[in-house]
Amino acid sequence: MSKEQYGFAIIGAGVIGHTHAQRLENVDKGKLVVICDQSEEKAREFGEKYGCEWSCNLEDVLARPDVDIVNICLPSGMHAKFTIAAARAGKHIITEKPIDITAENALEMIKECRQAGVKLAVISQHRLQPSTQQVKQDIESGKFGKLVLGSAAINWYRSQEYYDSGAWRGTWAFDGVGH
Repeated sequence: MSKEQYGFAIIGAGVIGHTHAQRLENVDKGKLVVICDQSEEKAREFGEKYGCEWSCNLEDVLARPDVDIVNICLPSGMHAKFTIAAARAGKHIITEKPIDITAENALEMIKECRQAGVKLAVISQHRLQPSTQQVKQDIESGKFGKLVLGSAAINWYRSQEYYDSGAWRGTWAFDGVGH
């Protein structure tokens, strides 16, 4: 996969979709081609803000030959459905974390991407933080001896305002958790 420039489609014009669009502005070989959202108003405003086309029709977006990579920026419980559609259309996929809210859906996503011969990446922005890199370096150097088992947990604080910012947040259907 080596081209002069890769065309990106973002699915989902919410907060994280804007983050992806802003980051793509700094990718030399990447160009945001189109935004797709179920809300015509949100899609149009997003397209105007980032200078890309907009659509409310997923099938039309996935049929575009100028779209190489699809960024899935939707509630977690929707990742599988849209990833599988993009894979079947022959598009590479970057999806927000978590990969999905069930192991079965995650495995189906991986299977579909393998069958389609496309790449699937899951956002994990903290893997490049200095503390994470230090732990990795310490493990690889043998500082901790021979590791036979590992477990890690990070408790992120989310305010009520965070959960109130999207009706899907904190739900079983779309976030994999309950209030």
